Amino acid sequence: MTNFTKTVMVWDLPTRLFHWLLALLIASQYVTGIVGDEWLELHAYLGYSTLSLIIFRLFWGFFGSRWSRFNEFFSTQPNMSERNVLSSLDNPDHVHIGHTKLGSLSILAMLAFISLQIISGLMSNDDISFAGPYTKHVSNAVVDWMTWYHGEVGFYLIIILISLHVCAVFYYQLKGVDLIYPMLHGFKKLKAPILGGHSQDNLKLRLLALILLIISTLLVALVIGFA
Repeated sequence: MTNFTKTVMVWDLPTRLFHWLLALLIASQYVTGIVGDEWLELHAYLGYSTLSLIIFRLFWGFFGSRWSRFNEFFSTQPNMSERNVLSSLDNPDHVHIGHTKLGSLSILAMLAFISLQIISGLMSNDDISFAGPYTKHVSNAVVDWMTWYHGEVGFYLIIILISLHVCAVFYYQLKGVDLIYPMLHGFKKLKAPILGGHSQDNLKLRLLALILLIISTLLVALVIGFA
């Protein structure tokens, strides 16, 4: 078997920034949510920022570079030539350039439950000094349910999903498949050539990402402003 190793661009800068900013925002919300009291206002603004990122990622799933798009999440086409897929069966993880199907499900689940957590936060209160902007538009029963879900269910679901994600990353690291550094610098070393070209990461793409992020932020501002 001929050894083949090639470095290719997989994750564009906007995708990488989204990943790490989301991690930072979730960690910050965890801390401010636990502390509570005067930190709840900051907690809310962190939630609005997270919602902007989530909306941006939805846009980016259609307009981003190749491996960031949703249509690649569950693609039935092999990433590599059939011959090299067959020759890589001793290490099949190298066949996956972007997300594996399980990884794709994990990402979609996190996006969905983080979104639900934010929505519930918009209709939650602490019965003391803080109330979400949409609490006045729904019944007390809905506020009570959303408050319960936000603090007693969604909070722990997100921790579980993130923990599973981190465990999966370290599992792949132990198997010799590096997932951390590619999310830092964008490049991934592959054991076989790919089909269909690399991801793009140029100035035009980054400007598009900036425009989509601004649009996402404006949409969130409108949602909060109408409350």
